Amino acid sequence: MTDLDDVDAQLTAADKEILYSIPERTGGGLYYNIGDGRWGGSTILMALGLKERNLSGHIWTVDTYHRYNPSDVAKYSTKHEVDSYITRCKGRSSEWEDKLKDKWFEFIFIDGGHQYECALEDAAFAMTHSNLIGFHDTNMNRVSKAIQDSGILEWRLIHDVVRTKVFERVSK
Repeated sequence: MTDLDDVDAQLTAADKEILYSIPERTGGGLYYNIGDGRWGGSTILMALGLKERNLSGHIWTVDTYHRYNPSDVAKYSTKHEVDSYITRCKGRSSEWEDKLKDKWFEFIFIDGGHQYECALEDAAFAMTHSNLIGFHDTNMNRVSKAIQDSGILEWRLIHDVVRTKVFERVSK
C-alpha cells in the first residue's frame, strides 16, 4: 500500500484515508471529483484506491486550474502511475454538467468553488447522479450552509472527519 503521506494534497491524514478507501466501499466504478487542486491529491488518492485493490474504475475531475497548469498537476498522477485512471477537464463544474449528465457516478467528491452558490449547485447535480457524495472544507460557513440547504442532511452521514463529510443515500 502507498504511504498516503507521500500524496501531496491539502487534506488531513483522515481525509486522505477516506478518499483512498472509497473504491473499497464501492467496488470500483466511475467517480467525479469537483476541484482537482494544485496537486490533484484527492483524485490521486481515489485512483490509488482503485489501482491497489485491482478494481476497475475511472475518475473524471474538473477544475478551473486558474492558479496552475493542468499538465503540472498531471505530473503528480504520473509519479504515482495512475494517469490511466484519470480524465482531467478544464473549466467550472457547471460548464461540464451537460457533458456528464448521462453518467452515473459511484462517488462524487465536492471540493470546487467554496462560495455558497457553487457548493449548492454542485450538491444538486451530485444528488441526482450518485448515491455517495463527499464534501471537503465543511468547516467553512458557506459550504456548511450549502450542505444544510441542499437537502442532503436527509441522507445518512457515514464519515465526518475534520473537514470532510460523506453522505450515503438512504433507501426508502
